[in-house]
Amino acid sequence: ELRLFLPDEERLVEPLYGRLVLFKSDVLEHEVLPTRTDRYSLTGWLLHQPPGLGFLG
Repeated sequence: ELRLFLPDEERLVEPLYGRLVLFKSDVLEHEVLPTRTDRYSLTGWLLHQPPGLGFLG
């Protein structure tokens, strides 16, 4: 389960098969709650790159 702390409320997001939750973790306060089964998470970073500073250029 995932608890989200929104400005006016708390919201509990239940782990449903096929559900994908995306949010900016540096902006939205949250808590990942303990589980009794396997779970998977994917973490990534969205970075701003100025034009011309990419891998090719």
